[in-house]
Amino acid sequence: MAILDTIDTYQLKQTDFTCLLLFLFLTLGKTLHAQAPADSLQRLLSEHPQRDSQRCELLYQLGKGFVKGSNERLRQCAVELLDIAESIRSPLFRMRANMMLGVSFIREGTDVPKALDAYEKALAIAKSQHGREWRRREAQVYINLSSVFLNLDRLDSARKYSRRGIDILEVLHDTLILADNYNAHGLILKEMDLPDSALLFMRKADALYRAAGALNQQAGLNCSMGNIYLKQHRLKEALSVCTYCWNNTDSAAYPSQKLHAASSLGMVYAALGRCKSAEAYMSRALKMARTLGLTATEEEVCAEIASMYNQCNRLDSALYYHDLHLGLYSKRLQAERDNQVHEMETRFRVKENEYENALLRSEKRLLEKQKETTWWSLAAILLAIAGSIRYVWQRWRRRMREKTEALEAFNYSVSHDLRNPLQNARQWMEYLRNDIEQRNDKDIDTDLAYISRSLDQLQEMLNGMLQWFSAEPSPPYYSVFPVQSLVEEIWQQYQHTGTTGIHFLADHLPAVRADKMMLRLIFDNLIGNAIKFTRESAHPEIAVSCVKVRGYWQFQVSDNGVGFTPAAREHLFRLFKTAHRRDRFPGTGIGLALVRRLVEKQGGKVSAESQGEGKGAVITFTLPR
Repeated sequence: MAILDTIDTYQLKQTDFTCLLLFLFLTLGKTLHAQAPADSLQRLLSEHPQRDSQRCELLYQLGKGFVKGSNERLRQCAVELLDIAESIRSPLFRMRANMMLGVSFIREGTDVPKALDAYEKALAIAKSQHGREWRRREAQVYINLSSVFLNLDRLDSARKYSRRGIDILEVLHDTLILADNYNAHGLILKEMDLPDSALLFMRKADALYRAAGALNQQAGLNCSMGNIYLKQHRLKEALSVCTYCWNNTDSAAYPSQKLHAASSLGMVYAALGRCKSAEAYMSRALKMARTLGLTATEEEVCAEIASMYNQCNRLDSALYYHDLHLGLYSKRLQAERDNQVHEMETRFRVKENEYENALLRSEKRLLEKQKETTWWSLAAILLAIAGSIRYVWQRWRRRMREKTEALEAFNYSVSHDLRNPLQNARQWMEYLRNDIEQRNDKDIDTDLAYISRSLDQLQEMLNGMLQWFSAEPSPPYYSVFPVQSLVEEIWQQYQHTGTTGIHFLADHLPAVRADKMMLRLIFDNLIGNAIKFTRESAHPEIAVSCVKVRGYWQFQVSDNGVGFTPAAREHLFRLFKTAHRRDRFPGTGIGLALVRRLVEKQGGKVSAESQGEGKGAVITFTLPR
């Protein structure tokens, strides 16, 4: 058959007395271009190092020369061809490279799944292109895929893909290629034990071969048909087609087919009981196998001759050829083991030499680089040290600037907010002195009450300042603990102090890694604020929840209390600032400022949201997970 683009091989299938080796040569053109000798192609490749389409063509021609030669060299050509084809975005050479890889994996024997993957990639490339030639290539890949599935004993898939290839070629009306694929489909059906269907497609192929005048292809097809007839015990038809194969096969051009015809004729004559004719053709087959140096075929023919003599009741001859068959079989197995051992040893030595050479080259490059880069390394170290010092200096300046700004804001708050209760106390002391001088006894108690209230407010603010300062020097002490039990404990403490009538909900709170004392102060202040601001609600509700947000735990403390205005949110977390008048909701304005400080010390953020007065509030803070 004519060959173009690739070659594929069907796996050996064994019957009762014969082993049939099928080589399927899939075609897309009319003739195979004469391949240049490998040495000439190697020389051309060395003279053309550019990664372009010309080098791709040279690699492809060189790879075709290795289809029946070195499998390792074939795979090297395919890998380099695929690399260049992907870089220059050539779909034709990408498909050819994948087809060559498929052939290489099939020949490896143990890499059939890899061959399937390579052919599927080639199929995807062919289906994405347009034109008559690409449809032929698509049909080619379908037939190759069918051969892979046949190797995997997935006969239904092999039949399906072979049928798809035939459908495409029937539309293209390419007679000789269509005949080849009819033949291939028939062989697949034969392996699926569907002899009648196989004969149907083989007869179609026979008619096309006869019309094209392809006698040798027709003769090979008749030989395959003869094997099917022999299995069906249709001995006259088997004798007719095998004789036609013997008479019309060119022994010089197709010696393997001639050998197969002789073997098939011998089996047919043996089945007919014509032992002398069977012996003559079997002897010719054995002689041709020895002449061609086909040890595996010689082994098969010996087994067939032994079977023939057994049918003819010539047991001594049958035993002789059976022993000869066993000897050849043992010799082949030993040769395969020796080849495998030799190949493994060769690969090991090659790898060992490669590793040694790579190590020597690495050591040489390392010494050269050490001489060249000593001063550069020293300069890099100095630059790294300078960069580190600059980073530390900038970080220290930034922290000092932040602390200075925070201290200025604190000083401003202290100078203004601590002054109010002192001024109030001083004013009421003036009122008290006047009332004492005027002996206004009924107002003296009122004056003393206001003085006491102002001093109490001052005391609360001083206590808050102490709590504020106590949170500064100590760094967080991290540990893992459950937040659920901590919140429940804080709520129980508020209940013991007389807090009742509030619907409190805290469920499914996780265990976190944080400072437990700081988190207790955070929840204590937030829950305490929620209790204070919901006392005017008819049905007060407080909820504590938590969700995962990227790399943080996001906690929320919400209530249905008085809420606050958008203007109040701007200064809600500032020291000594409150969202409501102190005569309505007493407080120092330190709690939320302390919450913000404790959250930020642990790497989190805090915010507050409200829809307005009387619509509740939500305080949200995050902690790293």
